[in-house]
Amino acid sequence: MVIATRQTWLGMGRYACQFGAPVLAAALVAPGGTSRSQRWARRAAVASLLLGPPLTAWSTRRRSLDPVRYVLGHLADDVAYGAGAWAGAGRARSTAPVRPVIAWHPFRAPSRAATGDHGGPAVPGWHAKSET
Repeated sequence: MVIATRQTWLGMGRYACQFGAPVLAAALVAPGGTSRSQRWARRAAVASLLLGPPLTAWSTRRRSLDPVRYVLGHLADDVAYGAGAWAGAGRARSTAPVRPVIAWHPFRAPSRAATGDHGGPAVPGWHAKSET
């Protein structure tokens, strides 16, 4: 469950950076909110959306660049991609290129028959014999 939540948050961050960078930037610096803690909570959430995907990519790849330059390059790449997608959507007069596609893949636990689990001991190479 934690992995799915993490992947969803990273995907939302990538999409938000690519297609909603001006909105994220405004949310990061906007003074709104009823209390100081609410403003900091909003800014922390926006910062994690912006910085989560590039820092995750940096940590899983070869680290030939320091994290600051890698994150800046990654963000610039995402913003440039989004700007191109918005420009193309404007030329085509369609929002299809920038609309998110939400795919629902419900979790299905494998059945005992599919995994070969017939209730026997967990010993490698052991197979239950059928009674025929």
